[in-house]
Amino acid sequence: MTVFATNLEPSQLVDGAFLRRIPYKIKALDPSEKDFRRLFQFMAPRMEVAFRQDTLDRLIQEHDVKENRPYRFCHVRYLLNQIRNYCLFLEKKVEMSPEAVDAAVENYFSLT
Repeated sequence: MTVFATNLEPSQLVDGAFLRRIPYKIKALDPSEKDFRRLFQFMAPRMEVAFRQDTLDRLIQEHDVKENRPYRFCHVRYLLNQIRNYCLFLEKKVEMSPEAVDAAVENYFSLT
């Protein structure tokens, strides 16, 4: 079995003849805001990060809504990992503090 994964449209990568030779395709849709929130609540304790609802609300409002950034399932794990590492490095409580979230977002979504 071969799995292809991309965030680009398949037609941007290959021609139609190639795509027809891949008999089964699964499109992974972006999560809703509700699903994104639920995933944060589910994953934070499993990644040993203290969950804070107020900070998640702020993350969504300040970093996703204002930036018109679509929700992605992978963002949750990557941001929580960044938050955890930020806190551990600075020897702070491992939690979703506003400072840790801001640092995680700045680092993860950095263009440089």
